[in-house]
Amino acid sequence: MSKVKVSGLIEGEIELQGITVLMGSPMAGKTTLLRLIYDLAYARKNNVIPQELYYIAKELLEKGKIEIALDDLKIECSKEEDENSVCSMSNSFITYNAVFFPSEMEYIIKYNYAPTYFESYNEFMNLVNKLRAGTVGYYKIPVPDLIETEIASENGRLIEKIKKDDGKLIDVSISSSTAVKLGFIVKVMKDGLLPDPKTTILLFDNPQANMHTEYQIKLAYILNKLAEIGYKIL
Repeated sequence: MSKVKVSGLIEGEIELQGITVLMGSPMAGKTTLLRLIYDLAYARKNNVIPQELYYIAKELLEKGKIEIALDDLKIECSKEEDENSVCSMSNSFITYNAVFFPSEMEYIIKYNYAPTYFESYNEFMNLVNKLRAGTVGYYKIPVPDLIETEIASENGRLIEKIKKDDGKLIDVSISSSTAVKLGFIVKVMKDGLLPDPKTTILLFDNPQANMHTEYQIKLAYILNKLAEIGYKIL
């Protein structure tokens, strides 16, 4: 169970089992919620409160408190008027991995850029760099051929291989949104680059954006497959 409270903005509980879908109007705080959950997992894994959390507290709070908890792990950030945020973390014996797939994932994959000062992008950038290096991991997940293309690595760069055009290769920077986003997720699964499903939360921020309805359905299939294996999807 994950609990989040941001004074005057967000308050609630989320049971992280299977697939959980966040719904709300624009600027309701959905992306911030995903990043707060990532920061909580990051803090426990690295035994340090991420700078991103201080930044969020500074920007969102004029005065008040942020409280986030996952099982027995809890972080509180408080802020008084005209003062810097102060954060503290409880002890916990539970460690989670978290991977945040940001709404900008297409552009990050194409141009290999993400804000270095936000820790929530770290694990996603690690996945991009592992694909560029041709790394193969331990948790390979078989996925049927859902699209007519695949993402591959050539000489340290990401390329798109078009299956129906005799395997023609093009630079990923000119690939379509569907090829980049769906192809990336499928490649990461097939190459076993995601962490242990038993202890990993996958946080997707608007992953269906710019996808045709047909491929949104295929994305839903992929997310369901990840949940069946044991990943917690939000």
